[in-house]
Amino acid sequence: MEQIELNAKNQDSQDKVCPICMEVIWSKNSRAQQRFGILEKCEHVFCLACIREWRSNDSADKEATKGCPVCRVQSNFCVPSEYYITEAKEKEAFIENYKKNLSQQHCRYFKRGKGNCPFGISCF
Repeated sequence: MEQIELNAKNQDSQDKVCPICMEVIWSKNSRAQQRFGILEKCEHVFCLACIREWRSNDSADKEATKGCPVCRVQSNFCVPSEYYITEAKEKEAFIENYKKNLSQQHCRYFKRGKGNCPFGISCF
């Protein structure tokens, strides 16, 4: 990554506040907590831990938890990222690369044909 591009990503990411925990994501205690959860179909900013917890809520309607907590737009994928991605084409390429990498790994749910996929059409 070029230094100019890295500087732009840093600037775009440094002051982003997660609307779930209301904290600046890059100000969290550990580097592991300072990650973004990028939703494929909306532009809202979330820390990865908060959006994963939101999406894993078993007591809520599944359609609601698969949507953005702010705008409710449905997103099948939540992609972990070190940076917040603002540019649409870059975000699309980032998500496609993530899906490509995951498609090459064995699914822990499907168990090589001996299990059931809980993801349906949103499976990689």
